[in-house]
Amino acid sequence: MFFEKEQKEVIFFETASASRSNRHMVIHCIPLSRKDASAAPGYFKQALLTEGPEWSQHKKLIESNGRSIRSMIPKGFPYFNVEFGLAFGYAHVIEDEESFNYRLGFEVIEGLLDLSPRPPSRKPDHEVESQMADQLRSVYKGFDWVQD
Repeated sequence: MFFEKEQKEVIFFETASASRSNRHMVIHCIPLSRKDASAAPGYFKQALLTEGPEWSQHKKLIESNGRSIRSMIPKGFPYFNVEFGLAFGYAHVIEDEESFNYRLGFEVIEGLLDLSPRPPSRKPDHEVESQMADQLRSVYKGFDWVQD
């Protein structure tokens, strides 16, 4: 696995919005030390239990236990999902897209790692983005099954 040689675990979190005019999904892959990765489920569980209004139509925390997100979230609903490896994760139906904190995943990671909150970043210019892609390609080269 790509991060095993660095002694890291990976968590994935995704946010799917469902407004009729603009359906959109964003997935983030975050490598963490094994120690931090083992603590991450507790941090995300607490954050999801306190997210949104006190009373809601859906459970605040849905445990996936390896099940597909499609079997847990009603079709067409916006959601936040975090996966800890392939075995389990948590999902949360977004009741109110206007008030939902779309930086939730980042804020949980910042709290876990005891980092100062970062302001929303602007997209890097094309040259910087191209250099970042080249750097990732060179690090990932030994794991790229498409090139075999």
